[in-house]
Amino acid sequence: MAYHLYRKGEAEELLDKAQNQIGTICVNLSQTEGAVGGCTNYVDRGLICRLFGFSAMTNKYDKEVLVTCHRIKTESKDKYDNAVEGIDDGLSVPMLTDYYTKLRFIDEELGAELLPINEAIIHALEAVLWYYTYRTSTTPPRRAV
Repeated sequence: MAYHLYRKGEAEELLDKAQNQIGTICVNLSQTEGAVGGCTNYVDRGLICRLFGFSAMTNKYDKEVLVTCHRIKTESKDKYDNAVEGIDDGLSVPMLTDYYTKLRFIDEELGAELLPINEAIIHALEAVLWYYTYRTSTTPPRRAV
């Protein structure tokens, strides 16, 4: 998401907005009056957003549990209950730890620190903005084949 916003020239705007909303709900959540919120950057949303509600983690009892919020648990109770039952019956589900492990192989610091959503967005935007500060091209270098 941070890279795509950078390419569109919108990274600094979202960075400013996120810095003013630390400790609140996601800066990308649409808050139109009377409407159910949705992601304003859905197509380019981050990994945690892609996994949220569709992945599991292992709890302290070594049991796989669906990672979701109270709203999904209550407003989509039947679907949530079906998913929980499926996981209990051995349904294969993406595991958060697997993805964070893969991130750590890409970069040791990625996925090492769990942050509130707006702080995570700030870190991602700052990393992309820092990377491209002294480069003349917005296109990452190609790897030799």
